[in-house]
Amino acid sequence: MSNRLIIIGASARAAAQSSIIAGFEPYCIDMFADRDLCATCEALRVPAGQYPHGLAAMVRDAPDGPLVFTGAMENHIDVLDRIMAAGRRLPGCSPATVRCVRQPQLWTRLPGITGVRPCWTGHEGVRTTRCLIKPLRSAGGGRVRFLNSGDTVTTHEYVQEYVEGVPISVCYVGRERSAALCGVTEQIIGDPAFGAGGFRYVGNIWPAQVSADQVSAMSRLGDALADRYDLRGPFGVDAVINQGGDVRPVELNPRYTAGMELIERGRHASVFVPDIELNPRASNVYHGKSIVFARHDMIVGDLYEVFDPSQVADVPSLGEPIEAGQPICTVYATGRNRDDVLACLRDRAATLYTRTAHGPLQRSAT
Repeated sequence: MSNRLIIIGASARAAAQSSIIAGFEPYCIDMFADRDLCATCEALRVPAGQYPHGLAAMVRDAPDGPLVFTGAMENHIDVLDRIMAAGRRLPGCSPATVRCVRQPQLWTRLPGITGVRPCWTGHEGVRTTRCLIKPLRSAGGGRVRFLNSGDTVTTHEYVQEYVEGVPISVCYVGRERSAALCGVTEQIIGDPAFGAGGFRYVGNIWPAQVSADQVSAMSRLGDALADRYDLRGPFGVDAVINQGGDVRPVELNPRYTAGMELIERGRHASVFVPDIELNPRASNVYHGKSIVFARHDMIVGDLYEVFDPSQVADVPSLGEPIEAGQPICTVYATGRNRDDVLACLRDRAATLYTRTAHGPLQRSAT
């Protein structure tokens, strides 16, 4: 019996590595077909200008097997609809579920949960609190900005209460009307050490520093979401822990999320394993990852001359052109505590930038 698993999305690498641990044979279609992905499994790159709508035709030619999607396919439900209509089975969240949970009003439809305070969401700002303007099709914090006096909110945007605190990503596996809490990572957002700014997602550190009460609140939240929306398979909730210790959810991602691979690395496990049970808090070692973004146009050389393979992922092909602001690669670090890991990640980004002018990464002639 074939264990083929078709994986599609902007980047399939992390989910592919996870699926191999679970005993699957992944077949991937994404925007990059990076070196490390192609070394792991069969992978195809969506031709330039054809992502995401070209995916449906490429999936038709893929081997038989169920399909899972990664970010940010939740913003392209029409593509998922076409793939499912062609007879491909989606064992995770269905397009109908994705359509429900990507609505900004999602949080207002949940019952009250002790320790959880959803952020206010609507189409206009609240005068008594600072707010953000967010795109309905959000991905990685792109185009998120503060709402200022006189700003116009388009029909493709919504307004959400801004909450100060620690940004986290809560990782779940949905089952029959319940969810297993697998772990909680702290998010790295807008850090200029990695060529980012604003609200742009950069990476994660696991485990996040959360209390037993907060873990209980997050567990209840996962169960409530899975019960109401029939969430199945891996999914994540982005949230903020405010100064009062409340969990303030802001967004739900109905698929394998970026922070999950850190939990899997630390636990030597996969969220694609049925009935996975993980302790969401205990760990003696901290794990971190961060995307390093290009600060100028460049041509990529051999990143394995800069880093050990255990320290880098999403490695572009030799000679790959990368525009300013686009991701170069992902770097990893481990350490005794959160601050050590963040410092190591920043050091690795600095090493990469230093080699930009003097090593395998070269400025583009254009």
